[in-house]
Amino acid sequence: MLTGKSLHAPNLIDHEIISVAVKKSAAKAHNLVRRGLDGFRKLRLARHSIDHQAQFELALSHNISACDAAYLQLAVSLNAPLATYDRVLAAAAKAVLASR
Repeated sequence: MLTGKSLHAPNLIDHEIISVAVKKSAAKAHNLVRRGLDGFRKLRLARHSIDHQAQFELALSHNISACDAAYLQLAVSLNAPLATYDRVLAAAAKAVLASR
């Protein structure tokens, strides 16, 4: 589905990935963490700064986390679809992006 597409994320993605890696390491999933971090390092991913006011407004108006709102705000600013497995974020993205 993403083949041939450019991938974009807010700058906070690096912190989120490390947070997951720390949790997985605590659960003794060291090999999984190493493979995941290696794959993430190789990923061609454009990182972006976020309009914090727009992020704040999206978080409040759609009852989503600030982190989720960062991804949604980036999708809005790029006029791009948002790929997520999170049902709440997907619903917010559908509502916001359909109105654009």
